Amino acid sequence: MNMDKTNRRNKNIFRTISNSQWFMDRCEEIRKKYHESGGNEAELDQEVKKLAKSLPENWRSKITAFIKSGMLDLPDWGTQITMRDDFDKKSGWQRGLFVQIFKDTNLEDIRKIWNQVKNYQKQLPEIWAPGFSDEDLIILEAWKEVMAWPKKPRSVTAQVSAIVNDKHGINLDDSDIRKRLSEIRKQLAVQKPTKKNRQ
Repeated sequence: MNMDKTNRRNKNIFRTISNSQWFMDRCEEIRKKYHESGGNEAELDQEVKKLAKSLPENWRSKITAFIKSGMLDLPDWGTQITMRDDFDKKSGWQRGLFVQIFKDTNLEDIRKIWNQVKNYQKQLPEIWAPGFSDEDLIILEAWKEVMAWPKKPRSVTAQVSAIVNDKHGINLDDSDIRKRLSEIRKQLAVQKPTKKNRQ
């Protein structure tokens, strides 16, 4: 499908949904539910998938943004770039860069984003360090759990310490957890959470 046809289709979709009272009311319901849940991203993603099931996939991120901000924009092009950090017990942290394409994506779409892809590529580490003790893995899982909370606690390490103690009977105080996480992050090249991330 050529770019002009894709753009026309996106404009028609934009016109239709922006003039649909049902669509706007449904987005408002999802927005309220999202705020009441404390910003549950997984739940929001499922609601958006159901709402946008008959639309091209590249509309999902725009509808999600509309629900969060109230601003509805056209998709720029038929591709989407995602950088994701995943944790695997055998190999540790793995950072991946993904270019998602859709049914209407063409070569010109990919060329448009390629400079962005190259910039993101520079952030990928060359080597990830696998192989940690079971205790290290437990601490990492607890840290991930705390960092995924919608509202970050005043002391992340205190919460990690409480989780590993309650769930696994590992008695480590805040300073022990802080040292262990610092060492693990150095090996994995995972950045220390900033103050902004903790808010």
